[in-house]
Amino acid sequence: MRGIELALARAPKNSASRRVRIAFQKREWRMAEGVDRTEHFQWLVVNRHRNQLCALQLRLLLRDHEKTWKTGRYSYAAQELISVSFSLWRAVFLADKTGKRSAVFNDGFAFLEKVIEDNSIVYANDKQMREWSFNYYTKAARFSLEYLHRVFPKASPTYVHGTRKPKERWEYCQDLLETAVAQFRSHLEASKPRKAISTAKPAKSRPKAQTKANRRAVRKMQLDARDDEGIPKSSP
Repeated sequence: MRGIELALARAPKNSASRRVRIAFQKREWRMAEGVDRTEHFQWLVVNRHRNQLCALQLRLLLRDHEKTWKTGRYSYAAQELISVSFSLWRAVFLADKTGKRSAVFNDGFAFLEKVIEDNSIVYANDKQMREWSFNYYTKAARFSLEYLHRVFPKASPTYVHGTRKPKERWEYCQDLLETAVAQFRSHLEASKPRKAISTAKPAKSRPKAQTKANRRAVRKMQLDARDDEGIPKSSP
C-alpha cells in the first residue's frame, strides 16, 4: 500500500483523477480489513455456474435450429440472446457494489479517464470501477431483453421495471434469460414442420406358391400362342 500512497501523493491535489483513486482505495481497504466475504463468494460461484449452464443450453438451441436462426427476425433474436448471456456473464463478477450514486459517478469518471489515457479497457478495469461497469452490463442485458419481447412477445417474457439491489437486478435478468431460452425452444419445436403420414394401405405380399403358379400359367399361355402361330418350341 505504501507504493499506492506515494503515487497518490504525487498526483495534483485538485485533480479529479486523484480524488477518484483515493475514494476507490478507501473502499478497497475497508473491504479487505476484517470483512468476511464468504457469502458473496458463495453467491458468485452459484450464479456464475447458473449463467454458464444457461449459455450451454442457448448454444444447443442455436445449433438444433441453425437454419431458422439464420433467417429473418430470428437472426436478430439470436444476437440479442447471445448479448444477454454475455452481458450477465460479465456482470456477475461485478455485483459486489454499493450502488451509491456518488460511487457510480466516481467510477464512471475514472473509467472515462482510463479510456482517454490508455485507449484500453480490460477485466481488471471493469472490476476496479464496478460501481459503474456493473450498471453498464446489466443495462445492456435489459435493452436486449426488451427488444426480444417486442419482436417475439410469446417467446420472450416482459421486463418489468422496478428498484432492485445489484444482485437482485442480476438475478432478475438471469431469470428472464432462462425463461426466454426455454420458451424459444418450445416455440421452435412447435413450429417445426411434421412429416406427412401416408394413409395408403401397404400392398399385401402374395404367397410364394401362388407366385410360382402364376409364372407357370403365363409360360403355358406363351407356348400355346406359339403353337397356334406355328413357331417351334425352344429345346429345354
